[in-house]
Amino acid sequence: MFTIQVVNRSNISRDEVALAVNAINQQLLKHFFPAWQIRVVCKVAPVKLELREVDAGAVIFLTNHGRADCQGYHDVVKKTGVPYGFCFVNLLNDEPWSVTLSHEILELALNPYCDAYHLSKHPERHEKRHVFLWREAADPVQCQSYPIKVNRKSVLVSDFVYPNYFTPYSESIGRNNHLDNISSCSLAEGGYLGFYDPLTGDDVTFFARDDLKAFKRFDLKAKAGQYRRRTRTSELIRGIRNKRLEDAGAVLELSV
Repeated sequence: MFTIQVVNRSNISRDEVALAVNAINQQLLKHFFPAWQIRVVCKVAPVKLELREVDAGAVIFLTNHGRADCQGYHDVVKKTGVPYGFCFVNLLNDEPWSVTLSHEILELALNPYCDAYHLSKHPERHEKRHVFLWREAADPVQCQSYPIKVNRKSVLVSDFVYPNYFTPYSESIGRNNHLDNISSCSLAEGGYLGFYDPLTGDDVTFFARDDLKAFKRFDLKAKAGQYRRRTRTSELIRGIRNKRLEDAGAVLELSV
């Protein structure tokens, strides 16, 4: 059993956090486990818990943040190998904090050490070769969510991909994501995926055409600390040049 501790250092009440954690635990048990056969549980940890004190499982910090609209990110402590994440409570966010918390917990559950890949088809249709997709649970569908009821209250949680999503072929049956609305290696609106290209030796970030929202969210997360792979990433953006994205305000300075 992989345990993810949730440390609430935000202005969200303990009751609201407990409600969200309850909903996410239902998601992990009823939806994530049947799909991935990975047992994960979340628990609310003491506010004073420090990252350096964690020696097993993972930890995610729920905290206030007011400098930019970064919802959250996850990474690994280089010295200890402990997976961790942040979920930022920010009035500028374009999604409920419970969705962000679910997103980061799902990704900590599926790929806690940020080092797993899946052999799959190249996301560009004209490229008839295989690449290694990053094993990220929610990035391809990051703007999609669905409700889970807890004590007669609805809590929104993040959509996530299923194993079929990463296969190098398209199945006629079976889901590719929980909401069952995308095909393998494709993107929902606002989503993105990353892959290692063995032909070039680079990690590549792939976005749908003209999807500035997806690029902006990726760049904010990367600047906040996620994706150490980004230091050797070349952006593959169909129909968009980096300069145009910068002019659109997609690249922001952010410190955590």
